[in-house]
Amino acid sequence: MQKNVPVVIFATALALAIGLMNLLAVHPAEARVCDALPNVEWWVNSPAKIKKLVQTRYKGDWDAYIVGWRRYHDSMQRSLENGEARLIKSRGITLRGPTLVVHVLNIKKRIEVLDCLSGGNQAAAENLEAFATAAGGEPAENSPVRPSQLADAGKCDPLPKADWWNNSPAAIKRSVAKRYGGDWDKYIERWRRHYDSMKQSFENNQPRFVKSRGVTLRGKILEKHVAKIKKRIEVFECMQRNVEASSAAARLSPAASRSSVAAVSGAQMDLEVEAHCEDARAGFKLTNVGEKWPRMGEINIYRTDTRALIVKRRLRMRDSQQMTFKIPRDKLKGIGEVGIFVKPSWYEREFKYDATANCGE
Repeated sequence: MQKNVPVVIFATALALAIGLMNLLAVHPAEARVCDALPNVEWWVNSPAKIKKLVQTRYKGDWDAYIVGWRRYHDSMQRSLENGEARLIKSRGITLRGPTLVVHVLNIKKRIEVLDCLSGGNQAAAENLEAFATAAGGEPAENSPVRPSQLADAGKCDPLPKADWWNNSPAAIKRSVAKRYGGDWDKYIERWRRHYDSMKQSFENNQPRFVKSRGVTLRGKILEKHVAKIKKRIEVFECMQRNVEASSAAARLSPAASRSSVAAVSGAQMDLEVEAHCEDARAGFKLTNVGEKWPRMGEINIYRTDTRALIVKRRLRMRDSQQMTFKIPRDKLKGIGEVGIFVKPSWYEREFKYDATANCGE
């Protein structure tokens, strides 16, 4: 009788194990904790609403719902790989380059979470392993615009220097914003034409005269200068990607991190005005990139719906001075969009908002 005890114990343990496995197989969803859905403002981002949608519109068929998102991902991925732009009609937003990278990654993450919400299975997990090549192309990291570019913001090489060049990245960004309306393509194209011209002179053994410094470049010196221009263009392209990636993250993330920058120019006044949202609270940061103001000026912040004045400050900004203005908490209630207007006292500016912010959820 005692010889059979180990057999009985083993059989009991095996029965318990099989019972536990069956229990987990019947209730797999109870053991799953799904990640949060990526927050894209024009998507349905509530798991409860999505489950209701699948029940009512797809009669509980999660595969039919998810396959639509897979096709959408494949389409967006192909556009990214082909260097195409995509229009989100419902929002009037055009996605290209880094902004499209963000969107493709959000779609992929959404599908992973939807699979989790549906209960998922091993086959679905295997499909996700091959997800990067679902569009029939190379994985996203080998496409013309890589997701890693978003993480590499700020890691551009130093600018090669010449005495007559602007060598400050911050000053170059201000110049692009002020003189080119933020259009990096136009700015870089100017440098490409300069590169082609200098390169042609070197190949034809023609010297080039730099009027602003009274310097003549020829031979090896000109060759090195041409190489510097080429490297400078590469750094500009890196800076452009970083600026666009930062802008993309601001547009596609929650209101707590949205921001935009505008340039304001006039008689003896050059400003950068940044509108931003922090914890659903609007604010504006002013940077004087010109000379000290000749006289006092006004900083006026309004509700854009009623043009009611919320904040008014009189001041005189020094050169390179920065100032931040936030809406007082006791005046936040019921406010949607707010706008700022900088009013100098030494000349007349036509009224228009220099920047606006809407920090509502």
